[in-house]
Amino acid sequence: MARYGITIFLSAFLLFQVQPIIAKAILPWFGGSPSVWTTCMLFFQTLLVAGYAYAHFLSQRLSTRGFTLLHFALIGLAFLFLPIIPAEIWRPTGNEAPAMRLLLLLFATICLPYLVLSASNPLLQSWFHEEHGTTPYRLFALSNLGSLLGLLTYPFIVEPNFTIRSQAIIWSVVFAAYAACFVWCGVRRLQHFGKPQTASPKAKAASEPARKISVREWTPWIALPACASLLLLAITNQICQNIAVIPFLWVAPLSLYLLSFIICFDHARWYDRRIWAPFFVVSLGAIIWTRFGEPSILIHIAIYLVGLLSACMLCHGELARLKPPPSRLTLYYLLISIGGALGGLAVSVIAPLIFNDYWELHVGLVLTAALLCFHLFRHPEKSTEEFNSLLKFTRNVWIGGIVILIVCLSLDVKTRRQATLETVRNFYGTLRVTEAHVGENTHRYLLYHGDIVHGTQFSYRTRRFRPTTYYGPDSGVSYAIRRHPTRLGRHAPDTNAPPPRIDFPPLRIGAIGLGVGTVAAYAKTNDVLRFYEIDPDVKTLAEKRFSYLANCQGDLEFSIGDARNNLTREAPQNFDVLILDAFSGDAIPAHLLTAEAFDLYWKHLKPDGVLAVHVSNAHLDLKPVVMGLAKRSEKSAALVVNQDADRFGVYESDWVLVSNNQEFLLDRELDAVLKPFPPDAKPIVWTDDFSDLFSILK
Repeated sequence: MARYGITIFLSAFLLFQVQPIIAKAILPWFGGSPSVWTTCMLFFQTLLVAGYAYAHFLSQRLSTRGFTLLHFALIGLAFLFLPIIPAEIWRPTGNEAPAMRLLLLLFATICLPYLVLSASNPLLQSWFHEEHGTTPYRLFALSNLGSLLGLLTYPFIVEPNFTIRSQAIIWSVVFAAYAACFVWCGVRRLQHFGKPQTASPKAKAASEPARKISVREWTPWIALPACASLLLLAITNQICQNIAVIPFLWVAPLSLYLLSFIICFDHARWYDRRIWAPFFVVSLGAIIWTRFGEPSILIHIAIYLVGLLSACMLCHGELARLKPPPSRLTLYYLLISIGGALGGLAVSVIAPLIFNDYWELHVGLVLTAALLCFHLFRHPEKSTEEFNSLLKFTRNVWIGGIVILIVCLSLDVKTRRQATLETVRNFYGTLRVTEAHVGENTHRYLLYHGDIVHGTQFSYRTRRFRPTTYYGPDSGVSYAIRRHPTRLGRHAPDTNAPPPRIDFPPLRIGAIGLGVGTVAAYAKTNDVLRFYEIDPDVKTLAEKRFSYLANCQGDLEFSIGDARNNLTREAPQNFDVLILDAFSGDAIPAHLLTAEAFDLYWKHLKPDGVLAVHVSNAHLDLKPVVMGLAKRSEKSAALVVNQDADRFGVYESDWVLVSNNQEFLLDRELDAVLKPFPPDAKPIVWTDDFSDLFSILK
């Protein structure tokens, strides 16, 4: 028992710890998009199906000796993939489809080790049952415990203490320990079946032919895990869109998903329909409330996670009630993995093709409620007339609740669409253009990325040219441009009317992140403003729905693709000002805030240039990171906090200006708005090989 338990635990631990390791390593290559995680999950789920299929079909067609030796050989070949560090040749160039490039990268980096690990769980449980003749399903709970620990140790222990390369090496060492344990199990298995007389009567009975499983029996083995997987990824998308793409926010939903497996498969007493069904109903009501109310983002996330747990408990609890005899164990696990992969396919591939927003969450909630309605009332535990009457009433109430759920979610979709002029969805997320205050003098258009405003512009001519949101006249980026030494001695622009065409000394300005092009309002004749934007649809909407770019007095240049990749390939741009304002969800992608990234920025800035970093964030305190990187580069950093939000579209904002230009830093007007860094802020230096977003959560 011990050798099987240790090997299963190690394989599950490695199986799920490799997911955040690989995802974080390649996240910078694909612009920090939340879709990186969902695409990785699709790959891992698909490879899990391949591993379970391999375990199910080949174990039945090969002899005990032949199959064991085959798996030994595959484990040996898997060592050729170690350490699991993505090769630089797979770094995107910007001209390929990101999702396909990502899948090919994963296949080349982790395919065989992951396949070997995924096959271990059903194989070892099947071997254990054949040897001992006892039910192996508690080993499935142990497997999920190993998976859960693999996930939870990552954000709290592994990520804060080890670089990406060290993580990959440590993972490879533990893989070697797993390989040794599996060989131990395999050798003992060959010895056991080399002596038929030692097999127990129960073990002999396990090899007898079992009855055929009907379609009606195995269909729920796919449908139930498919719904749970769909909700897992849909809710993860919702969370990452509104906070940040960090391993902790990947791990939390997946941990609850695995926890439900552990509880449901450890023992039947842990799953009680009478508890989890009402819990699920209350959770649905809370989720509907979040769609129409305005709770804080943390309450929003808590409600989503509780809803996910209740849904997974019901799906996996019903799945555990339907588990077959151990002789059908490998088929059972294969179909469960297929269900999980179908859920991932629905979110990662199908939903972006048929939805222009994240409506898969709505569909998933309705499908899960309908499927559970069927299963909860399919097998009544009693048959008295009184109980059957109560059962019928409860079923009708549940069906009525599904109707209410459909109506409420339909209203949510209708409400969201009413104010929306255009919606675009791609690998990098969802973009929405909306309008507000129609018919009033504050009529404006807004661009959302997910639920975060990425720019707004008034329609009235007297306000159309006014910089808004985080770029108002008192923002850090305004000072970086207006009070640059080249501009000193010139009058500041009137932001309530189109700036007159005056011969200002030209500036060369770079901006990482386009938004609606608000920064273009500060450009003057002969200025050159070069935008770096990873999402081509952002540029399309900025030109189509907003007029900042069309009215820009300077010359515009655009570089489409990941800013770091593009800057690396370009000759020095000699920027006077470089603006770092690229947001994914509500945070700057971590790969734009590393020592290597800042070295690249200085390469493209003039010696007296100014780097303006936008650090406004409700959940992450990015100031210590910028402060640490400035100190490392031997530059001075100044914090500009604008707390004067107004009804004219200007938001509160925090900017850090980094430069060695003393004439700029000692400017009297800038000095009047500078704020001291928090006294308890300790400088933090991130590198491409090490960053810890969890440590700067507010």
